Amino acid sequence: MGLFTKIRLAWGHGVFIISLAAFILSLGTLAVKLLTGSRGEPGTMSPFQVACFPSIICWCICSVANGSEWKNLWEGSSTVMFYTVLRAVLGAGALVLYYLSIEYLPLKDAVTLFFCSPALAALAEWVINRESLSTSVIVGGTFTILGVFFVTQPGCIHKLGATEMGGSSAPGRSGGMLLAILAATCNAGAFVAIRMLQGAQTTLTLTWWYHLVVASVTLVPLLLGYPSQVVLLPSAPQCALLIGVTITQLTGQFLLNRGFKLMTATRGSAINVLQVLWSYLWEVLILKESLNAVSAMGGVCVM
Repeated sequence: MGLFTKIRLAWGHGVFIISLAAFILSLGTLAVKLLTGSRGEPGTMSPFQVACFPSIICWCICSVANGSEWKNLWEGSSTVMFYTVLRAVLGAGALVLYYLSIEYLPLKDAVTLFFCSPALAALAEWVINRESLSTSVIVGGTFTILGVFFVTQPGCIHKLGATEMGGSSAPGRSGGMLLAILAATCNAGAFVAIRMLQGAQTTLTLTWWYHLVVASVTLVPLLLGYPSQVVLLPSAPQCALLIGVTITQLTGQFLLNRGFKLMTATRGSAINVLQVLWSYLWEVLILKESLNAVSAMGGVCVM
């Protein structure tokens, strides 16, 4: 079997595509945490900057890749265009809210809440598409969410008033938790919107619309002087991280769009939870967090 044959087979394998996207996007999440730091920390960038600049570059790349076929971006029935734009809006909302939650919360807490989206996606498909919730889906979703909590051990499941990892009494923590939950809701909705398209749009078109909306909604607050009247130019290390965010955002979203055309939102979003395992690994290796038996138990549940 030749190399191109293997690539073609992989391109049609939804599990592989979304697993690869999860790995790539986890690298982007690490870069975002390094760029934004904690709320109010000097020398860091705002989540709007981190989301805006890479999306502008990604949108330009998608525009060039589309070439002279601009009409393809607007073709389709009203229903197709509705779900195309809805996927872009929900995806952009998920990204921005997620980045904001990362600024307010420890990385593991934000990731935990964000990846409740598989359960939300299953519920949405049950309500909208009337897809039955089989026993395996219910059990799998339960173990996935349980595993996410074990692996990340979020401060939000500690008793009220805990201070470990900036416990629930930390300033802005409640707002950060709400942002992460809203991000998970938008993320699940975006998955369902892609599924509703049933392959009517190309992956490139979906990615083009997504980055257009992200760039637009994040550029507006920056132009209005929020959160700071002065937008600081990134340092050399920050530029390198922004390039990393750009690459992971472009390839990760492209692969996710492809993967969710090949399988249900419920199954795809459950596989995408692998980002949690990768993110925890980066915390151990890069951010020097310790690994314990509870984390290992969570890994077993997720897998």
